[in-house]
Amino acid sequence: MNLFSIRKGFDGLTGPLMRTCGRLPFSPNTWTVIAWVWAIVAAAVYVLGWHFAGTALLGLRGLADHVDGYVARRRGQTSILGGVLDEMGDRYLIGIWVVAVAFHLSPRWPHLPYVAAFAVSGAFCNAFIKNCLYVESQDTTRRNGKLTHPMDKVGMFGSAEFLIYFGIPTLFAGALGVEWPVVAGIWATAVLSHVSLFQRIAYVARHYRHQA
Repeated sequence: MNLFSIRKGFDGLTGPLMRTCGRLPFSPNTWTVIAWVWAIVAAAVYVLGWHFAGTALLGLRGLADHVDGYVARRRGQTSILGGVLDEMGDRYLIGIWVVAVAFHLSPRWPHLPYVAAFAVSGAFCNAFIKNCLYVESQDTTRRNGKLTHPMDKVGMFGSAEFLIYFGIPTLFAGALGVEWPVVAGIWATAVLSHVSLFQRIAYVARHYRHQA
C-alpha cells in the first residue's frame, strides 16, 4: 500500500489551499516548472547546511506538484506535455536530492554515493515499470486527463513517499545537529524503492504472466 491509496483523504485536507493556489494566474505547466525549480533550490540549500529551509522547500515543491494537476483538471487544461513534465519532475526531484546530498556527505560517509546510485536506480525503475504497464496493459484508464492503473496502489515508493523517507530525516538532522538521520534517509530510499520494485514485478507476474 502507498499514499496513492489514501490520497483522497489528503485531498480533502488540502482542498482550501489548492483552491487558493488555483486562483493564481499560473498555468498547470508553470506550476510544474516551479516544482522543478524548488527541487533544485531545496537541494542547494540543504547542501549549504540549512536543513530546515531545505526541508521546507522540499515541502513547497510537493505542494506545487500537487497544484499543477489540480489546476489542470479544474480548468480543463490537461495535456500529454503536462503529464510528461510532471512524471519527469518526480524522478528529477529524487535524483537531484539523493545524489547532491550523498556527495555532500561523502567526505564523512564514503559509502553514500554508492547507496545513492542504488536508490536512484530503484526509484527510476519503479517509474519505468509503471509507465510500461500504462502502455502495454488494457487495464489503463484515463480520469480527468490523468492515466491510472490498479498498480498505482502497489508498492511503497513514489514522490510522496520520498518526502516522508527523506524529508523527515532532514528535519531530525537539523534539530539534532547531526548527519546520520539523512544517511538513514538515503538508505531507506535505496531499500524501500527496491522493495517497491519487487512488489510491482510480482504484481505484473501475477496478473499478466499469460497475456501478450
